[in-house]
Amino acid sequence: MIRMSRSRLLVLLLAVAFSSVLAGCCGGANSHKCDFTPLDSQKDGGSDGPIMCGTAGACHAPTVCCAQKIAPYFSCVQPEDFIADQCEKPPEITPSCTMPTDCTGGEVCCIEYAAQAIACQPAQVCQGASNAIICITDRDCPTQASGSCTPLSGIGDASIGINVCPQQL
Repeated sequence: MIRMSRSRLLVLLLAVAFSSVLAGCCGGANSHKCDFTPLDSQKDGGSDGPIMCGTAGACHAPTVCCAQKIAPYFSCVQPEDFIADQCEKPPEITPSCTMPTDCTGGEVCCIEYAAQAIACQPAQVCQGASNAIICITDRDCPTQASGSCTPLSGIGDASIGINVCPQQL
């Protein structure tokens, strides 16, 4: 009798533990959606929610967020009114170089991981753990060793197509 009640208790505890884990993955009773994607995945099955527009809250389709230098600083406007309302466009993020030949005067095309920037720099500045020289061929690297110009990995989209020299510490 005692053995039977212990086995029932064990089954009950396992059921509670399983439902707790499942509830944590599924977001609770209101959503009824389960997300079993790995934590390191860049893709998920859910749709992205509305993007917040400063103090205006979220803009719902078909409106877009309008940021202005004068009050109201943030508002939701129709896409065709974006320019007429003098909404600010996000700054263009264009690197000053993308290959070694873009730099002159002994400078190298350098990627700075911490600042997330690419710019022409003197070769001495572009050495260390947080920088790397962008290369096209092995001859662009300081060592010029065969196989030294390798694809950049682990940053952003895998299709960026940037090659770097090994870091010089």
